[in-house]
Amino acid sequence: MITDILSLKKYLGSNSSLNIGILDNKMVEFLTYLNDEQLLVIFKNYHIIFIPEWVRLEINDSDKRQKFIDSINELLDIDIYYIDENDYLELVDSRDLLLMKIFFSCCFPIAEVNSFIQKNIIKGKELEDIEIEYNVWLKNIYENGFKGDYLANGRIKRKNAG
Repeated sequence: MITDILSLKKYLGSNSSLNIGILDNKMVEFLTYLNDEQLLVIFKNYHIIFIPEWVRLEINDSDKRQKFIDSINELLDIDIYYIDENDYLELVDSRDLLLMKIFFSCCFPIAEVNSFIQKNIIKGKELEDIEIEYNVWLKNIYENGFKGDYLANGRIKRKNAG
């Protein structure tokens, strides 16, 4: 059973060919419209599902999405693990540069975020020459790189942050 980042790392390291799903808020919303049979087909080949902490915050804005996640835990024989983005560094053995390359590659298709990263993090340097800690640039991107709207509960919803 996965209870923390260390047990997750051990689990990932002990299995050479895992199928891992990563859910974002839009996918969770879409999945709420499917029936159990459809969900079983979609998830039948996955071993574990990750939900980033940013996404968890968005899921918690909706009773429907919260109930869906609770019900899918009962329906599927799959571990669902909420992962705090601040723990990603531990998953890659504190290799900041590797994590930065992965993160920036994932953000590349989102023009607004990519532009923010280029202007405020990379600043024309090679990635190897950036001397800023992971948690610092991650927080900067999250707080300043994503447009946000205030929700009724006071939380800022950040488009594409998950």
